Amino acid sequence: MNKDIVFVCTGNTCRSPMAEAIFNSVTGEHTAGSAGIAVSFPQGAAKNSKEAVLRYGTDLDNHTARQLTSEILDEASLIITMTHSQKEMLSQYADHSKVMTLAEFAGETEDIDDPYGGDIDIYLKTAEKIYDYVLKGLSARADFILAEPDDAKKISHMEKEIFPDAWSENSVMSAIDRQSVMVLKSCGVILGYCIFMYAADEGEILRIAVSDKLRRYGLGKKLLICVIEELKKHGCTNVFLEVRSSNLSAISLYKSVGFEEIGVRKNYYKDNGEDAKLFKLEIKER
Repeated sequence: MNKDIVFVCTGNTCRSPMAEAIFNSVTGEHTAGSAGIAVSFPQGAAKNSKEAVLRYGTDLDNHTARQLTSEILDEASLIITMTHSQKEMLSQYADHSKVMTLAEFAGETEDIDDPYGGDIDIYLKTAEKIYDYVLKGLSARADFILAEPDDAKKISHMEKEIFPDAWSENSVMSAIDRQSVMVLKSCGVILGYCIFMYAADEGEILRIAVSDKLRRYGLGKKLLICVIEELKKHGCTNVFLEVRSSNLSAISLYKSVGFEEIGVRKNYYKDNGEDAKLFKLEIKER
């Protein structure tokens, strides 16, 4: 199995498969797996579980239940149970420092109840709660660090999904080599990034993106502030950027950290001829 994060429930036909599928859908990586404490025989996910996760852009069509083993417990970096009783049971067999409930992962208190035997509405509510907890947990564990060469592939993949004029992997790698890319990582997965440059006392924000599922948690602003602090370390006193005139959410973000509009470049974007607004931030001593 060899997954970084393992979601655990009792029989592994409902909650943990849903958590696995939703977590991997949110992160865009297959870093999570699932296992059951008492799996009597290999079986697929429950029908209602399959239907419930579809609205989160994922499926359980190929899922097969797995019995939790000591090997899985040893190899996992984080073991997430659905209930406190399951956590207490596993803490006897695994490093207790890496065992937590999904509620604890999210900074919440309510366990994920077993929907088994309930109708589809019960399963939908369970999936919604799992989704909410996954987002909260990833947000709470966000780390902002300079990108490493191994990050280039994921960043270039996100570029293609987000921007019509996506940077190539080679271009991203060049920026990483110059230590001009900062990533937002959570649980080892890149969920956002910012590409920047600097020369003399001026810096420029070239790209900034955060996974759309995590945008309501203020991570874009935190990422931008971290980049500004990085530019400040390099002696920058002014930071510039360009943004599409229609990108109101990005404009609001930039203004929230002190950027001011200083001009417009007409017909700047080649894909649709849209204008670019120019913004400037004067870095002040904090």
